[in-house]
Amino acid sequence: MRTRSLNWLIILLIGFYFSCSATRSETLTSKKVVSDGREMLIGAISPAQLYFDFPQWQENEKLYQPDSLILEALHKFKNYHVDVYFGTWCGDSRDGVPQFIKTMDKAGAGAKYTLYAVNRAKQIPEADISAKNILRVPTYIITIGGIEAGRIIEFPEISIEADLLTILKSANVK
Repeated sequence: MRTRSLNWLIILLIGFYFSCSATRSETLTSKKVVSDGREMLIGAISPAQLYFDFPQWQENEKLYQPDSLILEALHKFKNYHVDVYFGTWCGDSRDGVPQFIKTMDKAGAGAKYTLYAVNRAKQIPEADISAKNILRVPTYIITIGGIEAGRIIEFPEISIEADLLTILKSANVK
C-alpha cells in the first residue's frame, strides 16, 4: 500500500516539474533598449510585455476606475481599432496608457487596440510612422475600417473612456 502511494506521489511530482518547465519556457524576457541614456521599449508591444518591463505601470492600471456607464455604452460599439503611440520614458504615457488598457479590457466586445512604444523622437526606427504625424505622446488614433475617426492626443478632455465614446458616437459606428 505504501509503495503504491509513493509511486503516485512520484508521478505527481514529475508531472508538476514538467508543467512548471513548460511555463518557464513561455515566460517573458525584457525587451528594454537603451536610447539617449534611458531604458525604454520601442515597437509594437503587448500589455503583458509593457507590465513585465515596467511593472509600476500596472499599478496605475489597478488604481484607475473607469466610468461603468460609459463602459457599458462602449461595449455596444463594434469594428473599431485604436493604435496607441506612447513613450515608456513619458510621464503622460505612464499615467494614460494603463488607464486606456483597463478601459479597453473592461469595454470588451469590439475593443481592439495595438500599442506602439516610440523613442524620444516619437519614431520607431524599424518602421516609418511619419505619416501618422505623432507630435505628442500618448496619441490614440481611432480607426474604423482603416479610416481615421479621431484622435486623443496627450490628455483626454474628460476621460479616456468618455472621449473614446464621443469619437465613436460622432463617427456613427455600429
